[in-house]
Amino acid sequence: MLLLGDEVVATATLWQEKDVNYQRLQGGRWLYPTKRRPYAIIHRMAVSFQHQGYHLSTALFTHLFETARAKGLTYLRIDTHAKNKKMQAIIARRGFTYRGQLAGDRVAYDLDLDATK
Repeated sequence: MLLLGDEVVATATLWQEKDVNYQRLQGGRWLYPTKRRPYAIIHRMAVSFQHQGYHLSTALFTHLFETARAKGLTYLRIDTHAKNKKMQAIIARRGFTYRGQLAGDRVAYDLDLDATK
């Protein structure tokens, strides 16, 4: 989470458990199969409406990447709704690659942090 004084201005969850929703990817393939490489998932990313437009997602992603590396996790996955073009653009700018669709009209991406050094 990102704070500005005492106010939460952005938040996300770095999920380290397997997610059954990520097992059925349609129209593509993950960079690494689940059995071959452990991964973390970025969930519930949000920036306060009053603070949008200040590129806080960049700072939040940087923090999430550092946290994942500190935990020994360098393979990340993320998804968003297919209609959320703004989030899709943010995800792509941070280096994630589109991999296919998940149930519930969601689009999925992944990133190998070791490849971004």
